Amino acid sequence: MCLNVFFSGESGAGKTVAAKYIMGYISKVSGGGPKVQHVKDIILQSNPLLEAFGNAKTVRNNNSSRFGKYFEIQFSSGGEPDGGKISNFLLEKSRVVMRNPGERSFHIFYQLIEGATAEQKGTLGITSLDYYTYLNQSGSYKVDDINDKSDFQETTHAMDVIGISSENNSMVLQIVAGVLHLGNITFKEAGNYAAVESEECK
Repeated sequence: MCLNVFFSGESGAGKTVAAKYIMGYISKVSGGGPKVQHVKDIILQSNPLLEAFGNAKTVRNNNSSRFGKYFEIQFSSGGEPDGGKISNFLLEKSRVVMRNPGERSFHIFYQLIEGATAEQKGTLGITSLDYYTYLNQSGSYKVDDINDKSDFQETTHAMDVIGISSENNSMVLQIVAGVLHLGNITFKEAGNYAAVESEECK
């Protein structure tokens, strides 16, 4: 047996919140042993992970999904969730490099800078929010009802729950930091080619 629920509506209509309620409801009303609980944990923990890498503050709301997602939850004959899959599509990649005044990029960038340990920051070369071109151009860093520091802990915990190894977890964070650093590289014309304007990072 498989459950399909479709949400539609304009930005800010409440699709993300509705999906959270549905997953929370399924988790509470379905019984089962440790195996079923593990599946339910994965279903619930997938949401903060997807939000970190796919949601952002827009002029319409503070936690707007910038992509489409399709959840498919499979149930046993006894009505217990025993598997599923999540597909995403139409990720708004342009948000990484440019956005409107008052908006933010994807949450993961702010979570990493605010929530990483001193050791992680040293390893990744992470500094402050206003240092990065990809983050400082819109003039918006903080969101009233979002705690990037604690959300970072929730995101990394979600990675553990859904089975991402610590090695791959570190690699993901390296990529996120790498994107921020790339945004600070500027180029100049050198003949008919592009060349790095300065060997020193901004």
